[in-house]
Amino acid sequence: MLSRRKHRVVRDALRDGAWIRDLRGRVSPDLLDLFVTFRSLLGLAELSPEVRDTFTWRFSADGGYSAASAYRLQFLGAMDSPLIPIIWKPWAAPRCRFFAWLVVQNRLMTADRLLARRWPNNYFCPLCMRSLETCMHLFVECPHARCIWERVAVLASAHSLDPATWGTPARTIDWLGGLSAGLPAAEASRVRSWSLLVLWQIWLERNARIFRQASSSVATTMAKINDEAAAWDLAGAKIFPPRE
Repeated sequence: MLSRRKHRVVRDALRDGAWIRDLRGRVSPDLLDLFVTFRSLLGLAELSPEVRDTFTWRFSADGGYSAASAYRLQFLGAMDSPLIPIIWKPWAAPRCRFFAWLVVQNRLMTADRLLARRWPNNYFCPLCMRSLETCMHLFVECPHARCIWERVAVLASAHSLDPATWGTPARTIDWLGGLSAGLPAAEASRVRSWSLLVLWQIWLERNARIFRQASSSVATTMAKINDEAAAWDLAGAKIFPPRE
């Protein structure tokens, strides 16, 4: 990178120390130790003038470049996101996956976020009309939502969806991940699909009450959830427990 001559081959660069002249005036004090070490290593190298230079791509086993190896290089040092198994891998409608991502990022325009922006809002949770509407309250703490989750736990035969087993999570990502924690892979995937479906249906009920002044009972919401789950199951979600 510091050399004045960018296109020298190794043979020409080593002839009569040409590479050193190419670096004249460009080696800073921070790079001096590296320069000395590199010069010492070159003194130990044995090069054959009749052998042509070759290029080796060190990111593949055979030393050859490939588009696939370059693609994998983009992800070196990347960290796995906890959202991948919880949101992006389970079977669910794309809109439900994206919505769940907004939930765990706290990107929903619930009353608390509207208040922070000094925008008009209804303050109270539209499902229970008791507390300030926050993302955590709407899906985890609201009595109306907890009643829905309790019935879904029975419908899905998934004990972990019962609010009585939840404890007091501090963040929605902790709560959502805890719904399937410790379960076998197939059961965990099924529970995650249910959780994404129920989150979306609770949000739809919330919006209906705010924007259309139309409210549904828990039984009506459960009927909608059951119908949607049946459609998902027909599409291949395997959301219902295996039949005996």
